[in-house]
Amino acid sequence: MLIQWREYLYGEIQDKLKSSHNFFESESKVYENSNLRNIISRFEKILNTYLRQFVQTSIEDWNSFIKSFTVPNLAEGDLWKLSETHLS
Repeated sequence: MLIQWREYLYGEIQDKLKSSHNFFESESKVYENSNLRNIISRFEKILNTYLRQFVQTSIEDWNSFIKSFTVPNLAEGDLWKLSETHLS
């Protein structure tokens, strides 16, 4: 998913900025000081933050789903016990 989004964003950036930026700069120093690098870095940070939140939310939802079918009995030392309510 990350690779597909990255390719999509790079393609969009190239389409919008191809007249004002050189996407095939061969000198590292010129690229490091360009506005293009800042734009690409900003998009990568936004996407990274989005994916982290998505993964965290997915894990929390999955944990809540699994816990809804289990009832722990900590007094007897059980970590988790099957719930009386069926999944169906």
